[in-house]
Amino acid sequence: MPKVNHQNIFEVLMQYHTQNLHQALPYLQNGQILDKDSTPLEQGENPYYKGLYLIYDGQEILEKASSRIVRGSAIRETTYVPTTQQFFQTVAAKNTTHKKDPDVVYLYNTKDTKLTRVKGELSNHCEEDLDHILQRCLPADFESPDGSSSIYDVGTKTASAILTAYALNRPADQGVRTIIIKKTPYGSLGMGKLAEFGKDGLTREFYFEHAPHLSPRQVPFIDPARKIVGIYKEYTHPHQPTKTIYLSPSDLSLPTQRALHQTSPRLYSSTPTDAMQL
Repeated sequence: MPKVNHQNIFEVLMQYHTQNLHQALPYLQNGQILDKDSTPLEQGENPYYKGLYLIYDGQEILEKASSRIVRGSAIRETTYVPTTQQFFQTVAAKNTTHKKDPDVVYLYNTKDTKLTRVKGELSNHCEEDLDHILQRCLPADFESPDGSSSIYDVGTKTASAILTAYALNRPADQGVRTIIIKKTPYGSLGMGKLAEFGKDGLTREFYFEHAPHLSPRQVPFIDPARKIVGIYKEYTHPHQPTKTIYLSPSDLSLPTQRALHQTSPRLYSSTPTDAMQL
């Protein structure tokens, strides 16, 4: 199997997050994933999968992170992951073994295919105002499809991921990116989103929605029987218009450059919010 590299890492994690969806589907009723007490997951976190916080690239990512954001007391554990399967297994095993540990961050050097698990709180000191950075780095609908939830209410790990990418790419872009898989539901389905951040904020995201109003003639479905779509968005800048792509299961098995950047009938909107209005 190929290794996880700069070009395919987001696609690999889309596949990983689709596995998270499958873990939660047994608890789906009427288009909503229910909590263990049978209430909709509109508040709180999805309990059926583990979140992820990963910092990647920059040829000396561990050294940069160690000197600028990782505290000296942090515990490090590095694993060589030369294949996609080993990358999956390592992340899944760590998330399972350390399921009660909220402070695990992964550093991934795509050149050497080394994945380092760091236990310990990151130091994200920044002289700029956090609210100003969030406003600059996130679109208005980042926390909810209709924009009703404030971007200033993002969770601690999301804020850390934004600040880390912001800080490590100053003054010039070093190619460092951060990725999170959120457990906080985005939309009524109950699944959190997968998001990537760079120097200027959000660069791309992937999430699921229950879409009973759509048909297979309009869009492909990740799960046709349950009317669940997978939505991918890519940003030139968090406040620049972007196209929305509905993905099928076969798309997630193709190289990212082919599946996500081709001109195809799956391109449905020109703004981040149009997809929810179809």
